[in-house]
Amino acid sequence: MNVKFLLAYLFMCGTSIALGTPPHSSVTPVTVDPNDPEKMRAVVSREEREKLGLTPHTWSGVVDPEVYASLDRVNKTLATLKDRMKRDKDIRAFQAWFAGAETEGTVYVQVQLKHEPKGASDSKENMAAIKDVQRRVLASLKASEFRLRQLFEGVAGFVGYARKEALDKLAKNHDVTGVCVDDGPLPEAPVKIIHRDDLPAPKPGQPAGPGAREDRVEPDVYRAFELTDRPYVMIALRRADSLPQLNDKPSEMFARNELRDKAQKELRDRVLSTVNADDFWLRSSHSSSMAGFTTREGLQTLSKHPEVLRINLVALVRYPERRNGSRFSP
Repeated sequence: MNVKFLLAYLFMCGTSIALGTPPHSSVTPVTVDPNDPEKMRAVVSREEREKLGLTPHTWSGVVDPEVYASLDRVNKTLATLKDRMKRDKDIRAFQAWFAGAETEGTVYVQVQLKHEPKGASDSKENMAAIKDVQRRVLASLKASEFRLRQLFEGVAGFVGYARKEALDKLAKNHDVTGVCVDDGPLPEAPVKIIHRDDLPAPKPGQPAGPGAREDRVEPDVYRAFELTDRPYVMIALRRADSLPQLNDKPSEMFARNELRDKAQKELRDRVLSTVNADDFWLRSSHSSSMAGFTTREGLQTLSKHPEVLRINLVALVRYPERRNGSRFSP
């Protein structure tokens, strides 16, 4: 959502709203339900979500028909909310639509995989076998088709946001035993952001990775691979001035913003369609940029895309300790 458009919209409505701050329970945090943006859903730790396990397979076939029905409902809900927002200047509709817009066109599902246990459920051998089948299935999907939320470690499955194209592929994948709507609490978002202070120093004479010499990939991204197998990166895409432009005329504002949003979404999808859903775990997207966790293979693929301008490491910086309210320690 363009900031200028948002402010103008709020001005037209004569009111204000709090963005990005959904109501929270005093006990359990909540967020927008990905399968019904007008409702909320509890958020739990990733460990708690894994303990809940998989839903018993009671439907016929691989993909539960309710998955397609749910996808249709959420698409219709978002369309209705958008219509109410434009026609009635409905703030509640705007809040719900805004919250669900990023995953528009997807349904939140649980994917169950074929797996023969090897030793104890928590043995290294068994967990490695689970990881192998998870990676095979994710690699069969495009990052534009499936957005991972959580890989289970001791259970042969995962949860995430699937488009219809992903559902159709999963239905034919011999490693997949079931796909159903996941209506349990959402797991917390993965946290793998590292500190720049922890990055290893550049080695003298060490060649830059692909894209670094051309200033398309920040060198720190390659150094981060020594600390994690999936650095968290920000991807800047083609400059906004090449997209449909906005103006301040209320009569044209909605139409122009929709054109721009559509063009930005198509741009992101073009890039995401070149990398598989295992090599890049999309975390968030906005305007002409995306953020997510990438493998080395995913980084190389993305860095070569003509519409990718730059890939930077998302990292924290340790600030010196504050002393006496004004001075910092060395």
